[in-house]
Amino acid sequence: MNQAKCASYYTTTVTQELDTLKLSPWHSLEYDTSDFMLDDIISIEAAGIEEVFDVQVDRTENFIANGLVSHNTCWHDDDLSGRLQKAMIDTKDLEDGDEDKADQFEVVKYPAIAIEDEEYRSKGEALHPERYDLQALNRIKAVQGPRYWAALYQQDPVPDEGAYFTKNMFVFRDEEPHIEHLDIYQAWDFAVSDKHIKGNNWTVGVTIGVDHEDMAHVLERTRIKTSDAGEIIDQILNMYSRYKRVSVFGGEDGQIWRTMMHALKRRMKERNIYIHIPDNNPLKAITSKETRARPLQDRMSNKKVTFPKGQIWVDEMIKEFLRFPSGTQDDQVDAMAWCVHLLLGKPPPRKPQQPRNKLEKTVAEQLRAFRLNKTGGNSHLLA
Repeated sequence: MNQAKCASYYTTTVTQELDTLKLSPWHSLEYDTSDFMLDDIISIEAAGIEEVFDVQVDRTENFIANGLVSHNTCWHDDDLSGRLQKAMIDTKDLEDGDEDKADQFEVVKYPAIAIEDEEYRSKGEALHPERYDLQALNRIKAVQGPRYWAALYQQDPVPDEGAYFTKNMFVFRDEEPHIEHLDIYQAWDFAVSDKHIKGNNWTVGVTIGVDHEDMAHVLERTRIKTSDAGEIIDQILNMYSRYKRVSVFGGEDGQIWRTMMHALKRRMKERNIYIHIPDNNPLKAITSKETRARPLQDRMSNKKVTFPKGQIWVDEMIKEFLRFPSGTQDDQVDAMAWCVHLLLGKPPPRKPQQPRNKLEKTVAEQLRAFRLNKTGGNSHLLA
């Protein structure tokens, strides 16, 4: 850390060498670093209400305030706060006392627009509508751009470009395709959430429609976090019933899928919704998530996948895609990858026939008209 003096205050720039989880002993020998010590907080008492200021430090986004390192904004999963949170998740299930176990902090996030239902507001609602309502926040979002909006307002940073999936792979459509002209594919990636399960993952279902040009249009995404398998089954049937005909349906093969198969079939009879489930599940588990996502990556790099504009769930998918494979969540990528696996080797549907103009006549009709006009009756032209 390099210390600089400004008026009666000191600022400290934290360099990358110190931006680690453990401090090496030689740091204490440096003479150009400010003295500080680590101590436990004994108690916190209210001191009334005072005027406060928002301070921002360029580039480093952190500073020393009364002996505490204040980190303003998390810009990336691989910065200091991102690595701390990842270490917390990775070592959560280790035994207490293990020297490799990371401290478990309580991470408090207040996104400007709720990304899921919370205790005091629903998904999509503004944090403080009296000051910034949803319309005002959307104006800020349009001006700030995706990266600044995600980091500064949603507390959910995304990388600038991405590694496995990049921003230029995403194609957005202005108009929705005609569902009746598409082959519909649905796939589900399962996770039953529990507070004891590391990561607390999502169950995600994706619907894709393929047109006659082999363009895959992402039509719908359903995402739930629940410990109730019955709720997952109802969501599966709900999404399936929204389409007149689903060409291929698949669920990630695994313990969750197999254990709820009997309940799914029973629920299908109760709701009179029947899904064709092949005996040989095509969505067999693949060890490497990068290998599983390779066909999806190929399609997106060739601009053969489109997403609808202006959907909040699309923004959520993009964040996860750009973090893949280093992000803590990849359930949406998995569901999309499974969906693309279902259509591998499948030919696209035929090009829909254009309705014939009433003034246009087929060749047979033209010959018949010619025969009637010339002969007034039957002739060899009838053939």
